[in-house]
Amino acid sequence: MTQLPIQQPAKFGAAIVGVEPRVRYQTVAGFGAAITDSSANVLYWLSDADRATVMNNLFDPATGAGISFLRQPIGASDFVADKDYSFDDVPAGQTDYSLSHFSIAHDEAKILPFAAAGEETQPGDPDRRQPVEPRRRG
Repeated sequence: MTQLPIQQPAKFGAAIVGVEPRVRYQTVAGFGAAITDSSANVLYWLSDADRATVMNNLFDPATGAGISFLRQPIGASDFVADKDYSFDDVPAGQTDYSLSHFSIAHDEAKILPFAAAGEETQPGDPDRRQPVEPRRRG
């Protein structure tokens, strides 16, 4: 494949991307998604059979999409079924520097069981969950 010099973009026409399958620069370790509050809520209300089908379609490496990474929001993300939350919610104007109100109970109810179920479809794979910081409010 011929390397082309970088030039100004064409004024008209589609961009052309050349791929040379014999040249490799890096490998792909896997592909991922997130089980957010809203997606867990959808999965929660499915029948057991439909939920098993969805989980297989997402995570099974042989018969499904083979998702192998999960990015887990820490607290609410942009996709919340009900209202924003954190793992240490306190009334407006109050603080909890000692984290005495810290709890992951919200995620234990729906989100974490589905994340664990996704991992069960890929036995032997390392834990590839990646925490994601919550979005900034305001």
